Amino acid sequence: MLMQGIKPDRVIFTVVLNACANARNVEQGMLVHGLLIQSGLKTDNPIENSLIDMYMKCGSLEDARKLFLSFSHLDVVAWSAFINGFTQNGRAEEALQLFWKMLDFLQPNHFTFACALKACSCLKDLCQGMLIHMTLVISAHDLDDYVQSTLMNMYLKCQSSENAENIFEKLSKPHLVDWSTMICGSTISKGNIEFIHLNQVMQEEGVSFDRISFTGMLKACSTMLMVVEARLIHSQILESSCEGDRFIGSSLIDTYSKCRSMEDAQCVFDHVSDKDVVIWGIIMTGYLDHGLNQKVLSLWHQLVANSVEFNNVVIVPALKACCNLTALGEGKLIHICALESGFDLDMYIGSSLINMYSKFGSLPDACRVFECLPKKNVVIWTAMIAGCADQSEYKIALKYFQGMQNAGLEPDIQTFMCLLTACSHVGSTDDYHAHMNFMEDKHGIVPTIDHFNCIADMLGRAGLVQEAKDLLETKTAADNMVGWMSLLNSCQTHGNLKDGNTCLEHIMALDRKHAAGYMLMSKAYATAGMWGNVDTLLALKNSANAWKKPGEAFIELDDKVHSFTVGMRTCPQMHEIHDKLQRLHVQMQAVGYVV
Repeated sequence: MLMQGIKPDRVIFTVVLNACANARNVEQGMLVHGLLIQSGLKTDNPIENSLIDMYMKCGSLEDARKLFLSFSHLDVVAWSAFINGFTQNGRAEEALQLFWKMLDFLQPNHFTFACALKACSCLKDLCQGMLIHMTLVISAHDLDDYVQSTLMNMYLKCQSSENAENIFEKLSKPHLVDWSTMICGSTISKGNIEFIHLNQVMQEEGVSFDRISFTGMLKACSTMLMVVEARLIHSQILESSCEGDRFIGSSLIDTYSKCRSMEDAQCVFDHVSDKDVVIWGIIMTGYLDHGLNQKVLSLWHQLVANSVEFNNVVIVPALKACCNLTALGEGKLIHICALESGFDLDMYIGSSLINMYSKFGSLPDACRVFECLPKKNVVIWTAMIAGCADQSEYKIALKYFQGMQNAGLEPDIQTFMCLLTACSHVGSTDDYHAHMNFMEDKHGIVPTIDHFNCIADMLGRAGLVQEAKDLLETKTAADNMVGWMSLLNSCQTHGNLKDGNTCLEHIMALDRKHAAGYMLMSKAYATAGMWGNVDTLLALKNSANAWKKPGEAFIELDDKVHSFTVGMRTCPQMHEIHDKLQRLHVQMQAVGYVV
């Protein structure tokens, strides 16, 4: 159009700006905005509203704010777009401030009220939600279905199911979305009995589910870990016209995975005829979350064999599985696949590769991956610092920490956790105070129990057990199993039996069946030659029925991962393995290792 010399009018500009907004393409939107300014056309409300909406939907809040403040005649549509934009961009508090300010100038319409109610839902702010509800009633607006549905959702999100039920009962003819909202919200607040009741009532009313309502109810089931109810929904899906829907299939797999029913998830996966990369990613992530790493790699091999076009959705869980199985060769092959497909520059894959190589002790490879990434966010920098911590490279971790700040990025709570871990691994007790002060004073981050546990671990490693014990007793909660186990390990290392007993008392108070605590303290007594105490502790362990999951090890041979567990007797080469271990035992003792 422009190439033919035709000048766009206000209507054309409005249409194109709306298209940019829907495509979330801020670059094109800014280009159109520039052409609008060059055209000399006087803007009207539709164009101004479209500009605000475009910048808001593209996440350019400051550009939208500047425009909003520069326009002299803002109508209710502009205010609504501005309020909705702040809510959609995670700034619900500012959205509500704008709503109350708007009341000084204009009367809100239905959409404005709905936007404000959504902000209350995001914040779970029942008080402001009820105030907006009251303002809505006073304004004499007829409550249309959209506003009532939004009101109902707000009350459910704010755990006020009675108010939600009152609105639901006043609906003359509830739509499917209202039923879905009510079922999902009531399930989360009241549990499975309410889910079954409303589901039955809905069927009696003759309301048929669609793919959106099915996925909404499945999400409620996964949130509440309700596998029986998920199977009920599954049976209804099989009876409906949605049975072969790929979107429904992925929701079912995700729900069963989160409800710890991987057999059901696998069954659904097997019956999906047209599997896309998203479905492969969901099932792989499910197995990964359940610690079934070999199954993840098996699925990866199937995916490659079936020539499925892959992306970070499947590459990331496959790399994490390699990391958990210490399968470096397999991980490198997946890295090659990422390189060949052009996904090696993806930040999610990049952080997984950095984590994998550093876990395998190959920090130079992790550094090369880091350097090749064109864009580096906080997650990437933090992954690199974590990798340095894994290899006890504190000075290199400090270098990356400084580089991150030089790049203009703010370290987050996890970044400081990784830095403190690196500090802990080398026992740098002089630096942790500076890091903690920098975290609190400069960045306003409040230390968590994990930060204090990390410091306690560092003090314990350095033999400063009393300081570590004081820190745990004064700065952390009573149910801090991780902190006390870490300190008990330090007590065992340094032969501090008195403080070790104190740690064990804390551990037993939290969980009498925690076998690792008994074993560590028994080892400390054995090292000190106090065999009577060892027998007493082992008797206590047995009487408490304390049980420790058998250890598991993995080895990669010829691109295949083999697993071994303590006490395993099924391996056909068990005698050869024991002979080899015996020879290694003798060789290690010969060079001075205590075995």
